[in-house]
Amino acid sequence: MKSELDVLVIAHNNIELTIKCVKTLYKNTVTPFHLIIVDDSTEPENLSYFTRWAKEHDNCTYLHSDENYESSYPILNEGLAHCETPYMVLSTNSMLSEYSWEVAALQVMRTTPSVGIIGLKCLQYRTRLIESAGLTATKDEKMLGDLGKYEPSHCFSAVYPVAAVQFAFVLLRAEAVKGT
Repeated sequence: MKSELDVLVIAHNNIELTIKCVKTLYKNTVTPFHLIIVDDSTEPENLSYFTRWAKEHDNCTYLHSDENYESSYPILNEGLAHCETPYMVLSTNSMLSEYSWEVAALQVMRTTPSVGIIGLKCLQYRTRLIESAGLTATKDEKMLGDLGKYEPSHCFSAVYPVAAVQFAFVLLRAEAVKGT
């Protein structure tokens, strides 16, 4: 099946987090996707586990670096170099997804060419409560606060404009960020 979405997962140690993130993506993503794992971990079990995972899943590309990435830009560019679609999700390894998490955001991307980034709802790893559904101005409008923080995961599931998004789990139009 041809991929319609690339998902870049950034892995740095904490193999348990990465495994849970990846398994949740495979369970909850309804759109055919290509998984790209960029890993600069020092834990040898990461390399063996995800090398095997990539061999067992024909929609997975596993990239390991023995050098620690100093920032997110080289990781993003590494992922973009392996993109197969116009859309890429950037996810830290601690993010969890809900069933059909990508459908509404992809629809917005496909129908609104001027949109280059959409923040996706971030769930807390241990509690599965919302960590952030976007950033909005606080009551005094002097700071940004996390929309939906500590609410149940089924809340804030619509697409709506916010002041800013967390970069821990975002859908990007690949052409908008290439060369960053």
